[in-house]
Amino acid sequence: MKNIPTAGSIDFDYVSITRPSATWIDGELDSPDSTSPPSSGSIRVISEDEFFHFQDMLRLSSRKKVSAAGALFVLLDLQLAATKHYFTVDHIHLLLETFEDEWQVQSRVVICMFSRIVDLYRIDVLLRSLELKAQHEIMHRLGCLNVINPLKISFDYSLCLKYLDNRIVLISMMELASIESADQIIEESNTELPIQTIYGAYTRTLNESRPETMKFQYADFGKRTKNVSWPARRDLLRKFLVGSHPVDERLYSVINQYKELEAAGRLTEGPIDLQYNSFLKDAKSGASRVKTNTKAMIDSMRSNASNLIRK
Repeated sequence: MKNIPTAGSIDFDYVSITRPSATWIDGELDSPDSTSPPSSGSIRVISEDEFFHFQDMLRLSSRKKVSAAGALFVLLDLQLAATKHYFTVDHIHLLLETFEDEWQVQSRVVICMFSRIVDLYRIDVLLRSLELKAQHEIMHRLGCLNVINPLKISFDYSLCLKYLDNRIVLISMMELASIESADQIIEESNTELPIQTIYGAYTRTLNESRPETMKFQYADFGKRTKNVSWPARRDLLRKFLVGSHPVDERLYSVINQYKELEAAGRLTEGPIDLQYNSFLKDAKSGASRVKTNTKAMIDSMRSNASNLIRK
């Protein structure tokens, strides 16, 4: 205790990263006629009507966006009001539309709402809609181990090696790349430490604080390889907040989507959820065309039969 100063001030950020300690259900209460809370062991996500009133109460509207200058006081009200509800990533998207499209403001909104997001496994969908500066700010303020879903680990990273959690993420990705493809990690030209210096020194890197910042990208699905080691990625979950209990089974939906795309021979490049949505859209369009053609054929056959009867 003798090294703690007795004078001066300490500046720090307080950011909540708590997770719901129960499973969650969507929207309305268990029964439309019920006025009681959801059953024990579950939490309830804010409903559509409640979310409308939530925004109205805070005077948030996409028609009149909150400016960067006025965001500070609005965010204080937002953080306080949000403690009464749980939200999804889609709700955060809608909230972001009510604030000025400026990276610092956008990152502050996500940081403010982070502890109330129930579907953290979809955080990548939220992050990739933001500027790179905003992504880095969110990861820096909240910590990579708290933000990232290791099943969907493709981002542009800027990791300061002074911090243990950043070093854990770095080593985890290097080990994963050694299984999936050696060139999955793509260095940025302005990185302060070449990644080659880390290979063969994992233990020392993990335990040794360094001042350098490493900048690189972990390639997305299909960019360098279509080989994805799901067992290795699932094993990483225990190191990340998204893998803490209780685990939402929808966390693993990306694996099922990947396997379905692979079986259909439709794996291309980019985020699996976008590939899968495109696949479903094409399948729906194809089914619609088949239905239209079948109906046209049946109508034609009925018309021909009617003409024959008349003759």
